[in-house]
Amino acid sequence: MELAGLTHMFPTEFLDLGRSSLEETASIISRLDMDKAEWSDEVGDSLSLSLRASEARLIKLSPVGRSVPVIGIDTTNIELGRTGRGIVCAVRGTVVKVEEGNYEYIRHGPFIFHITNGNKQILYENLMESFLGMHESGASPPLEKMTERIRSVLERWLQRQISLTYRGALIIWDGSLAAPRTSRSLSLMSRMLREARDRNNTILAFSKKTTLAVWNGGHDLVDNRFAPSLLDIDEDARLSYGGQLCFLGHVYAAKLTPSNFTFRLDVDRSTPTSKVVEDVQKLLASDSLRENYPETLCLAHVLSKFSPAEIIGLHRFIGKTYGFQVHQYPDVRGSIFGPFEGNGPARGVFLH
Repeated sequence: MELAGLTHMFPTEFLDLGRSSLEETASIISRLDMDKAEWSDEVGDSLSLSLRASEARLIKLSPVGRSVPVIGIDTTNIELGRTGRGIVCAVRGTVVKVEEGNYEYIRHGPFIFHITNGNKQILYENLMESFLGMHESGASPPLEKMTERIRSVLERWLQRQISLTYRGALIIWDGSLAAPRTSRSLSLMSRMLREARDRNNTILAFSKKTTLAVWNGGHDLVDNRFAPSLLDIDEDARLSYGGQLCFLGHVYAAKLTPSNFTFRLDVDRSTPTSKVVEDVQKLLASDSLRENYPETLCLAHVLSKFSPAEIIGLHRFIGKTYGFQVHQYPDVRGSIFGPFEGNGPARGVFLH
């Protein structure tokens, strides 16, 4: 079911900026020739912690409490092909809400961009100012990183809009609440956490990338016998990475249901432990869990992904509308690894 209540959030300027980047190319498309050819929200997600499991730090949970709205947000990006001047890509984001057992969703995109060394700086500045309110955006990332940066901007914008739209909700982020101390995203993340608190929303950030291990060589940090529970690993994280990262969230290891995986969970550092326990127990009462992972976030991820049929449709659209023609070019990884490369139909595509 589509989330009709959030249709007003549609980011039309993403369409405008993408269209402008494509039209700029369309005016000179006949001259394209194949022969003319810091920020990272994920840095704080990828910790590797080896610690001793201790029941003393284990916080037992119960799936009790009233049901509340739970909203998961995720985004994805894909490279559609390369031109003689740059990269054509698409980004899409999905918001999934569950309330009283009913799941709804809304998808934003796909938004298509043609990114070149000539337009990436102005495109970056427009996105950062229009959607994140960051007027001093600095230098744009390298061309190869721009697709991921556009996806990140869309994700942060969706996360913020959800916080401003709802009250008393659990908002599930994919990632962490940590970033390098020099990152410009810290001020934005701090503002988003403050805005969520002001509306009695709680942000729960789940990270799949943090590696959690125990000293005794066990396979999982929190034994299934203790599920559902949280293990407070904040001190370990800050001792190991405090010199490199700023932790805006308190770090827990979450085993919310018996499963093969324990995930890292970051919760706003301003939130008292008693409220963290209350909110996570509300999550247990409000959302389903798939292998210890919130269903809302899982669905947001699945619904954001581009299928092979959608990629073909996007190729036809940019060909018909902007004059791009799809050609295959030699792909070294595909030639070496063949079907085991598995990166989809966009690999090895040249748009001429």
